[in-house]
Amino acid sequence: MSINEANLYLENNFKNVEGWCIPHLFQLISGIDSFHQSIGFNAPVAEIGVYHGKFFIGLIKTKLNQGFHLAIDVFDMQKFNKDGAGIGSLKKLKENIQLCGLDANNIKLMTADSTALKLRDLMNISEVHGYFSLFSVDGCHTAEHTVNDFKIACQLTSEKGCIFVDDYTNSDWPGVEEGICKYYLTDSPTFVPLAVTCNKLITCHIGYHNEYIAYLLNFYSKSFPDVRIKKVKRFGYDTLTIHTDISSLKYIPS
Repeated sequence: MSINEANLYLENNFKNVEGWCIPHLFQLISGIDSFHQSIGFNAPVAEIGVYHGKFFIGLIKTKLNQGFHLAIDVFDMQKFNKDGAGIGSLKKLKENIQLCGLDANNIKLMTADSTALKLRDLMNISEVHGYFSLFSVDGCHTAEHTVNDFKIACQLTSEKGCIFVDDYTNSDWPGVEEGICKYYLTDSPTFVPLAVTCNKLITCHIGYHNEYIAYLLNFYSKSFPDVRIKKVKRFGYDTLTIHTDISSLKYIPS
């Protein structure tokens, strides 16, 4: 079970990889992965704004041997890093991939400004990778970049998958919440709010929304009964606000 590989990563090399990620987020990811297993769904992962790979590596560990994973970042093209949200190093990312025992041949590292990607670029990505199971949006944190990157994620993520939007609740980066709000209030994305936890907004396809909600509520009640969950409305959709006990060292089900 790949989620066990993710847990080993959290207990060991996670602390040695530079970046910002609350490890308890993998409580939710383990529930999402469990749901994927229950419906027989396998697919690789992707991230825009990978920095040195702290979260990206954990996602890959969760979905080992499920295809070619993708990291998109400006890396050394820092003139495109408009808000200075993490000055990533391609060299350091490659070192961390090796440190964590991942097969570099199964990971595509794409140096690009995500706002410059065209339709043909996205088509090429889907032809090589298929559609992703987990997609992390963590690039520039302006409203414009957030909307752009979320749209890309919606196009490249399978209808059975989930999209993670980083820093949605971080007051240091108000552009993320502003961008998401603008998009939902002016458009009708097919990926809708599913959960908020550990500083991230998680969305899923509207067609699987009810199944995800029911599955995750049951999953948490069995696997993490002490975690407090409140069902609220976000942009008209039921969403789980998950209050995780970050003092706990339990990241996946026992």
